[in-house]
Amino acid sequence: MAKGLKVLFVASEVAPLAKTGGMADVCDAIPKYLAEAGHDVDVILPYYRVVKSVASPAETVLKKFTVSIGDAKVSGAVHRLELDRPWRALAVENDQYFDREGLYTDPARGADYADNAERFAFFAKAVLAYLRAAKSKYDVVHAHDWQGGLVVSYLRLFGDQEAKWAAPATVATIHNLGYMGLFPPEAGHVFGLPPEAFHADQCEFHGRWSLLKGGLAHADIISTVSEKYAREIQTPELGFGMEDLLAARADRLVGITHGVDYTEWNPESDPYIVATYSAAQLEGKQECKLDLLATFGIAKEWARKPVIAFIGRLVEQKGLDLIMPIVEDIVAHGYILIFLGEGEKKYETNLRQLQELFPESVGVHLGFSEELAHKIEAGADLLLLPSLYEPCGLSQMYSQKYGTLPVVRATGGLDDTVKGWRKGSRGANGFKFVDKNPEALLKVLADAAMLFEDGTRWRKLVDAAMATDYSWPKIIKKYERLYRKAIRVRKEDGQAQAAPLPDGQS
Repeated sequence: MAKGLKVLFVASEVAPLAKTGGMADVCDAIPKYLAEAGHDVDVILPYYRVVKSVASPAETVLKKFTVSIGDAKVSGAVHRLELDRPWRALAVENDQYFDREGLYTDPARGADYADNAERFAFFAKAVLAYLRAAKSKYDVVHAHDWQGGLVVSYLRLFGDQEAKWAAPATVATIHNLGYMGLFPPEAGHVFGLPPEAFHADQCEFHGRWSLLKGGLAHADIISTVSEKYAREIQTPELGFGMEDLLAARADRLVGITHGVDYTEWNPESDPYIVATYSAAQLEGKQECKLDLLATFGIAKEWARKPVIAFIGRLVEQKGLDLIMPIVEDIVAHGYILIFLGEGEKKYETNLRQLQELFPESVGVHLGFSEELAHKIEAGADLLLLPSLYEPCGLSQMYSQKYGTLPVVRATGGLDDTVKGWRKGSRGANGFKFVDKNPEALLKVLADAAMLFEDGTRWRKLVDAAMATDYSWPKIIKKYERLYRKAIRVRKEDGQAQAAPLPDGQS
């Protein structure tokens, strides 16, 4: 057996400590299964207010460090947290930046915090301070999305030769290319990067800094979260202006479709649902459906109808503009609709209006609730994911395990993980459409409503969905190969020349 690796995950959110989306689940699951495979894994994130409510420090691993943020000297600490996980949780503390209600956005304004450049520059410099002080050297630093991109840039551009942290290979993962970490030119003073980094082949993107682009330009290996998305982001349609960079680095770009942690998402053992069930014993699913309707104030008499649910951020990317024009038609096809999510105010307003218009058929919860997400996965008949683009998606894989058939648009990881029903086809485990228009979605929902009336054919679809296996252990082997490739690439490329740390970090 190959020697285990020491890996540091750099993430802005990780379950169960802080979560706004699927990245948090992934940044819990990959370290968990890497650790079970014999690797030594730490995860470092900001010590947000919500993290403090979940976990307390077990020890302080870096009592005090000071970094430059623009002209100011800012201090912080790094703690290891008490957490029942096989990986270690490390939290960067600075109450000025992280003791807030939101992670990235101010809930009161519904907009990003104005000082996000400072907040995540501090976080990145804190990671470097920790790497310098760490008792043992990491083989790989695995950074996620734009919030981790600056760490990758620092490691490449300020490659110190000190033995304890000189040579970690870097992997930059794109969870969603649409979020680029864009900041104005003057933010360079905050980041402390050299002037040449503000260039089109590094961190400059149409006159602004892009922390994500910097990470992608400087990483030894780039990964993303499904095989199809790795191809899509090299095209003008879904490359968001970075397709040329990604195509130029295609030999270092790898797509690995997510897995599912079935210890967390399994109807046979889920603590959040009113009745457990399995493919062999489905009776509990009907109890879950009744419980879901009651939770949303919908009369149990409607349980004979198919329930279709939406869980996710209320943003254009998730296909809300395909749903809203046809809601009346969906209700006319006999559906009960359930929505769980938060996001843009216009969509939140639309959903409140829908609930007022169809109180017997539409249930809405604005905000996120882990418990409600599990109840919906178990109690709904179909899960709606009509995304305009979707790097991977996890909800469709969760829903399949719960016998809740996903209805997806054929893009990214949705296309990779769902085999859509067609007349005469076998092995379908959901429904799929291609065109970005409401009519295409309505047609596939009409097919699903028709099949729901045929108990025998519906049960075959449910059985196929519940038999689909996205276990992490087999996927973790791909990450092991990815890390060893990154280490080889770093050795082949050679170390960056020694240089002072950014902004007088000490």
